[in-house]
Amino acid sequence: MTRIRWDKHSIKAEINRRGFTLKSLSKALSLSQNDVAVSMCRRFPKADKAIAKFLGVELHSLWPDRYTSNGGLLRQCSQSSRRRRRYTSQKRTQRVGRQEAA
Repeated sequence: MTRIRWDKHSIKAEINRRGFTLKSLSKALSLSQNDVAVSMCRRFPKADKAIAKFLGVELHSLWPDRYTSNGGLLRQCSQSSRRRRRYTSQKRTQRVGRQEAA
């Protein structure tokens, strides 16, 4: 048995093969209109679990970068918080430079 490598395109293709669009699947799963579409781009546990159940696949198989093998969430540092830290440190460096110049 070969294992399928799931990415957002193959997940969407499988949903389409089963006769649904992302929007119609959201409606069928009693989710908000764009929840399934959002789940394709970023972690959204409620929609992720519903998609996995619909496809009959484990969460970890669909999104190994989001979930552990027992279904727990992997801790991730969001890109925006990394960006914030980088900018903060640059601002501190600039302030120190200005104080030394005075």
